[in-house]
Amino acid sequence: MSIVEDPNDILSIDDRQDKIIHVKEWKKDIKIKSLSAGAVTKIEQRSTDKRGNLNNEEWLTRLVVYGVVKDDGTQVFQEAHMKALANMSVSAIKFIAGEIVSLNDLDISETEIAKK
Repeated sequence: MSIVEDPNDILSIDDRQDKIIHVKEWKKDIKIKSLSAGAVTKIEQRSTDKRGNLNNEEWLTRLVVYGVVKDDGTQVFQEAHMKALANMSVSAIKFIAGEIVSLNDLDISETEIAKK
């Protein structure tokens, strides 16, 4: 085994996983993809107010915005869809967000997602 010396040996790897899930409320299969480190930071920053309080609805919805992808890996939803997604079934949003959390091995439990 050799030690990495050239950053391009790592940076050229697509290390993000994807998964097809069925959303029963939507009667549709969707594709989710693991998030980049930058996307996780952006989701947290944009979902936190100036006092450092996390807006749970925005956090869950942003997970869906950034984690649901087309076959080519590009996002299905954009930030402009936030309000419309917030009006969708909370069960669907929580389910999708939970699957994205699991796929990304984020440090949050299913119980904490259910509370949000």
